[in-house]
Amino acid sequence: MSVQARSIATRTRLLEATVAALVERGAHGTSLAEVCRRAGASKGALLHHYPRRADLFAAAADHLFALRLAELEEALALGDLADLDALLERLWAIYSGPTLAAWLELVVAARTDPALRVALARVDADLTRRAAALFRQVFGVEDPARATAGARTIMALFDGLSLNLVLGQGEDHARRVLPAVRELLAPWLGKKGSSP
Repeated sequence: MSVQARSIATRTRLLEATVAALVERGAHGTSLAEVCRRAGASKGALLHHYPRRADLFAAAADHLFALRLAELEEALALGDLADLDALLERLWAIYSGPTLAAWLELVVAARTDPALRVALARVDADLTRRAAALFRQVFGVEDPARATAGARTIMALFDGLSLNLVLGQGEDHARRVLPAVRELLAPWLGKKGSSP
C-alpha cells in the first residue's frame, strides 16, 4: 500500500471513529484518546491529519454528509425525480440515522466553541450548496437564491422532525408528519421551471 493510500485509510478510520464516538458518547465524551482507540491510530497520527479537535469534528461531519449526499444523488440519478415519496423516504433515512445525531452534537458544542463554529459553518455552506443543486434538479427551480431558500426550508423541516426523535417522539410520529411535508412540497413539482 502506498504512503498516500495509507494516509487516506488512516483519515477514514479516524473520521468514522469520531462519528461513532459522537453518536454514542456525545461531543463532550468524544476525546482524542477515545477516537484514537476506536480507530486503532496513534495520537501523533491523529494530530498529523487534524491538529485541532475542531478540525477533526468538522472533517467527520463533512465526511458523513458527503457519503449520505452521494447516496441521495445516486438514488436520484437512478430513479424518477418526480417520485416525491421516494425522495422523502431517502431524506428521512439520512435525518433519522447517525448522520444527524453526530451533527446535532457538533452544532450544540459549536455554540460555545468558536473554532468549531467556524469549521462547521464551512461544512454547512457546502452542504447547503449541494442541497440547493439537488433542489434545482428535483424541482426545476433555476434561480439560485430561490433554490437555496427551498433547500434550506426542507432541511429545516427535517431538522425539526429529527429533533422530535431526541425528545422521545419516535418513528410513528415521523410517519404521521411526512405526508404533510409531502403535501407542502408537491405543488413545487407541478411548477418545474418556475419559482415556488
